[in-house]
Amino acid sequence: MEYKIHMKSRKAESMFHETNEDAYLRVKMAYMNDKAMDLIAVADWVTHLAQGEKAAWTAVDAYLRTIQERLQGIYKEKKECFSLYCHADTVEKAMQEALQEANRAVCKIGEGLEAGGTTLSAITLMEDMAIVINTGDSPVYHYRAGEGDLYLESHIMNKAEADASRGKYEKETEDYYQNTHILLSYLGKREDLSEREISLRYIYRIAPGDKLILGTDGAFGETKKEQICQMAREENGQGLIMRLFETARDTDDDDQTAILLEF
Repeated sequence: MEYKIHMKSRKAESMFHETNEDAYLRVKMAYMNDKAMDLIAVADWVTHLAQGEKAAWTAVDAYLRTIQERLQGIYKEKKECFSLYCHADTVEKAMQEALQEANRAVCKIGEGLEAGGTTLSAITLMEDMAIVINTGDSPVYHYRAGEGDLYLESHIMNKAEADASRGKYEKETEDYYQNTHILLSYLGKREDLSEREISLRYIYRIAPGDKLILGTDGAFGETKKEQICQMAREENGQGLIMRLFETARDTDDDDQTAILLEF
């Protein structure tokens, strides 16, 4: 399936915010006669500490480098006719291993810094299917054009979501937004992530007109899901990304990174 990809990142406007502490990378991978896969990762440094951008870049670099190594190793072990498109579980396992490796890499650089870390959300796109993996609160959305609806495909691991799920308050309320900055899981917190600190989800039957949007929390701010859905209906390409950025910046001055795939 054909698709277009748009990417943009910009730092917060505050004079006290010297560098952009988000990071993203994209690699398109093809081996022998198999169909190409798109590997995309985005990370957002968690705690305000020196060299914060180093944690985010370390995470996306370690994640993509590891998953490429794992998948290339599998191809080399198999026959020429082997296709990972028939073995999504193998790709899933490689993604989990890559996330753990990214976590260990962030832990190593964190030894000389104050406590902190980074989120990471990543997708592996395989034609009309995508596998999403994440820890932290960098969201991945799927806009289904046929339904005109928007779906959150990542797990937001912060206190706001945990409290809302227990009925303490409603989502997208003032109390909710006061707790979105308190993360319950992220890379660099401990050397090994537990199963519940890793979210993995499949997106099936991606259709023409659909859109995948992944980014850091600063790209969305306190913008409600219904607003994001409306923007996805009305805008395309960089226009959609910039509308998201400007709307989010009304409530939160943060680094902003978004990657948009249009099918």
